[in-house]
Amino acid sequence: MSYLSPWIINHKILKRTKFYNINFHPGPPKYPGIGCFNFALLNNDNSYGVTMHLMNKSVDSGKIIKTQYFSIKNLNLIEIIDKSYDEMFKLFTKEILKILKTKKINLSKEKWKRTAYTRKDLNKLLKLNLNMKPKEITNRINALYYQGYPNPYFTINNKKFYVIPEKNS
Repeated sequence: MSYLSPWIINHKILKRTKFYNINFHPGPPKYPGIGCFNFALLNNDNSYGVTMHLMNKSVDSGKIIKTQYFSIKNLNLIEIIDKSYDEMFKLFTKEILKILKTKKINLSKEKWKRTAYTRKDLNKLLKLNLNMKPKEITNRINALYYQGYPNPYFTINNKKFYVIPEKNS
């Protein structure tokens, strides 16, 4: 079982298990891979979800067991992350108890909507430029800035200038 693991489990290890290889992804099938929270904010989504699925060779591509959806309307990045972790824990406790009781998994009909986003995809969004509309710059900063992670930035004369938003008082 994988729950918020930063590592990709090698397929050779997955093949050796006797039961189910289950992953809990902190995003819905619309956003497999890294940056799921960020992409939802960039796309102005009003609803979001967390996904329980079987693991296979490719990241976030195994058959879906269950997706738990919830509203993210008017939430910021930190609030979406916190809400997702709460919902993921609820999904975990509810579904694992079912599996332990019945010894079987019921698969959802839901499918992943795309291949997994990569670090490269997310990093491309960090690069801002002065030709962007102010609204796009603001949206990207709001969707991507998270203390301790790479910051959005501008490149001027081959120098990177990182954006650190002002804290609300």
